[in-house]
Amino acid sequence: MDTPENKDIWSNEIKENTSSLLDQIIKTSHETTIKVDTEIGPTGDISVNSTTIPPTKKPRDPMTAGMVLKLIGSLLFIAIIFFGSFLAYIVFNPDQASFFVTIFGISPNDIQKLLKTLINSSFWMTVLVFSMVWITSLFKAIWTPKEQKRRRLISWLTAGVVGIFLFSILAFWAYLFKIIKDTPYDNLGGAVIIYDNDIYPYSDYKDYSKIEITNSLIGPITLKYNLATNSKAVMKKNLISINSYEIDFDGAKCANGKSIVNGSDPALDEWIICTFDEVRSYQIKWTYIGKDRLDKTHKIDIPIDPVEIKGIIDITKNRNADGKKIVTLNASSVKNLGNPRWISSDSWNEETTTSTTQQIWKNPNLICFKLFNISCDRYFIIVDDDTIHDIEWSIQFEQDSANLLGMTMTLSGLNISSNEIVDIDWIQDEWTRLCRWPGITCKYLFASFGEKNIKATITLANKKTYKIQGTVILNTPLSITRHAQIKDTDNNILNTLETFDAGLNAYVIKDLSVPMNLIFDARDIIIENPGYKMINVTWKITDSKNTEEKIWEKINFEIQRTERYKIEAIYTFEKDVAAIDSKIRTAKDIIILDLERKELDPVLKIVQQSSDYVPSKITVDASSSSSKNWKIQKFTFDFDDGRPPATGDAVQTYEYTTPWEKKITLTITDSNNEQATISKYIILKDTPRSVAFSTSMSPWIINNPVDFVADKATWQIEEWIWNFWDNTPIIKGYDVSHIFTKAGKYNVSLTIRYSDGTEKSNSQEFTVETTLEP
Repeated sequence: MDTPENKDIWSNEIKENTSSLLDQIIKTSHETTIKVDTEIGPTGDISVNSTTIPPTKKPRDPMTAGMVLKLIGSLLFIAIIFFGSFLAYIVFNPDQASFFVTIFGISPNDIQKLLKTLINSSFWMTVLVFSMVWITSLFKAIWTPKEQKRRRLISWLTAGVVGIFLFSILAFWAYLFKIIKDTPYDNLGGAVIIYDNDIYPYSDYKDYSKIEITNSLIGPITLKYNLATNSKAVMKKNLISINSYEIDFDGAKCANGKSIVNGSDPALDEWIICTFDEVRSYQIKWTYIGKDRLDKTHKIDIPIDPVEIKGIIDITKNRNADGKKIVTLNASSVKNLGNPRWISSDSWNEETTTSTTQQIWKNPNLICFKLFNISCDRYFIIVDDDTIHDIEWSIQFEQDSANLLGMTMTLSGLNISSNEIVDIDWIQDEWTRLCRWPGITCKYLFASFGEKNIKATITLANKKTYKIQGTVILNTPLSITRHAQIKDTDNNILNTLETFDAGLNAYVIKDLSVPMNLIFDARDIIIENPGYKMINVTWKITDSKNTEEKIWEKINFEIQRTERYKIEAIYTFEKDVAAIDSKIRTAKDIIILDLERKELDPVLKIVQQSSDYVPSKITVDASSSSSKNWKIQKFTFDFDDGRPPATGDAVQTYEYTTPWEKKITLTITDSNNEQATISKYIILKDTPRSVAFSTSMSPWIINNPVDFVADKATWQIEEWIWNFWDNTPIIKGYDVSHIFTKAGKYNVSLTIRYSDGTEKSNSQEFTVETTLEP
């Protein structure tokens, strides 16, 4: 019977049993499963039964082929990244690359090629993976619906990060390649590399040109020393920057015939070439001078092996009975040192003899000479000098557009270092020297127009000389007598004679209102040269932003901005009769529209020029310069003549002594310390070289002094040399005195030696009498 008391007892039992069961579940839940059964007996008793069920293990999913491939791919990708990092470390620390030689036996010359191949492979695979991830992320970001904002944002962020990594890897890849290209892996220690200069230019035999040992050489030999690699290693090791060097080759013949070579930047100069042609030991002294980061000067002596010439091979060139060029290498002077043997690259047969004679071909032939060793002691290259390096040299001509008598001549087709060139002598028509220096460019201002035959004689450090010839025609300029007209809308001519600036060779038009329409009219152009007709007019209009061209005899032009405009009217003429000079010729007018409103306005005028020939005195005037708000305090003139600028008055006079185009620059400075600059050009011609002299008496008598003066000789003269042709010694001097001891007629000659090394002579007949009395 369910009384209230029985109900309370039943409730308490349930709570007690339930509580103990909960504790048991909490205690064992981490390792077992509890099964609980509750029963109520006939008398109302409650029994609770629990059963512990051991936990069941969830079966592991089997490895699929896809999972295996992903695992292998991930490991492989990580390995590639680590391998690429290792290669990058080797590139940044080239000294560590020596393990390729010691462990794998790879030649130092092949390390560069190996590193390029390995880096290409590793970086290519890395870039491929990143590219696939980047492209996939971009597609996800683009095609993800806009409603899925979070997923779309993650895709864009992923694409951005991967893209940054991808392009960074590409840039790093290119940077590594540059470092590999610039690193001399065959000379990681930075030793001075030496080559045989005669063989070095020929790529097929370049490997034979490297000189490993210098203490037993056969001469004459021209050696090519590499400065760049050694100087970079010295700077890195000593933490300095080299600003000068001096190398004493102990009597060897280097550039310009000197034995001591000086310079400021060994990395830029790169090569030094010297010829050793004496049987002796050359003790070389190699010194760098540089500064560290604290600006302290350091002098570093580089130890270098001496060059010891054991013997000299006699080399002669001739022609055989068939007129073919031949060369004979004679080892008679060194046969006491060993057993002379010769091997030619065209047959590779060894010839045991004192001398060998080879025919000269256009293709180079390598000759191996053995004397001391089984291997070759010296290589000789046999090639036709007229086809050096198998290329054709030529002279390129460029006429000065400002002065048509000016010409720039440049040697083209050269594939040799400028340090190999000792001298280039530029000659016109066999006797007039234009330039003489090692540079491949010559600028010259000719005295007249017409055909010019130019010959450049090139002398190399190995004493070989080569002659290149060229011909150019300097056309007489077309002279315009009626110029183009610049008109406004009221038909007023703006480019009047008063607006012409002779220094600029242009019409300068100022004070125009903006905007404004102008008319450019070239229909009435007339030139002095007969037989030409105008066939085309091109207007070239340049402002501060761009240049445009218009083709027509008459055009309209609208000025829209207040600035400076330059208008070039280029006229093309055709000659309708036979002529020596070009059939098509051009002439031009220049018009400058100077519309700028300047706070500081420099004005430069050339008010006087003593002569068109040097020496010439030029007077310039800047007194018309103005400043809108301040006072002009200083006038500075740069006369473009290698001297410091002149500062002082607004009017200056300067004397030029050298010809060619000169740029005169005026800089004005106001009291506010603002500056403005303007330039003008002048052309000064070379003074004609004349040789003439005068005498105090003519005729004259024997045994009495007579004076001769070179007062009519012009140009830059170093020496005056007199020859009186009476078996007396020559005399040097501007004015000389001489005594003739025998009567007769003498051809007195004066030879002038100019500053450029050329000479010119002239003679006059001088009569000597026994007495002047009738």
